[in-house]
Amino acid sequence: MNKISDNFLVKLGLFNFLLVAILGAIMRYKIVWSMPFFNQKHLQEAHSHFAFYGWVSSVIYLLMIYSTRETLSTKQLHTYKTFIILNFVASYGMLFSFLYGGYYWGSIFWSAMALFLSFGMLFLWIKDYKHIQHPSKIWFLGGLFFAGFSSFGVFSLAYMKAFGIIHQSLY
Repeated sequence: MNKISDNFLVKLGLFNFLLVAILGAIMRYKIVWSMPFFNQKHLQEAHSHFAFYGWVSSVIYLLMIYSTRETLSTKQLHTYKTFIILNFVASYGMLFSFLYGGYYWGSIFWSAMALFLSFGMLFLWIKDYKHIQHPSKIWFLGGLFFAGFSSFGVFSLAYMKAFGIIHQSLY
C-alpha cells in the first residue's frame, strides 16, 4: 500500500469527479435521446452512490490526512491511507454493480463495505482525535459523526423494506 502515492490518490479523486460528471451528463442525454443499453434508474443509483463515496468522501478523507499529517505517526497515516484505498475499491465496486443491475446483492455488498469503512474512519478519527493538533479537527469529527448518524436512515429503510412496512413508492 505504501507504493501508492498520495499524489496518485488525489488524481484518482479528481478523476472520480470527472466520472461523476460524465455519468450525470449521460443521465441527462438519456432523457432526450434513446440509449437502450443504459437503464436510467441504474445510472441514477450509480451516479449518486459514486458521487458521495467515490468522490466526496474520498477527497474529504484525503484532506483529513493531508491537513493533519504532521501530527500523525507513519503507522497512523498508513492506516488512514489503507482505509482511503479500500474506500476507492468499494466505490468502484458500487459504480459497476449499480450500472450492471441497480439494487441487488452485489451493489448492496459494495455499499455496505463503503458504509462500514466510513464507520471505521470515524472510529479511527475519534481514537486519534486528542493527539491531532489542527484547528480543522473538530470540523472533520463533525462531518464524520453526521455521516455515521445519517446511516440510521439507510438502516431504517432496510428494516422497513425487509418487513414490508412501506413500499418504495412511498419514500
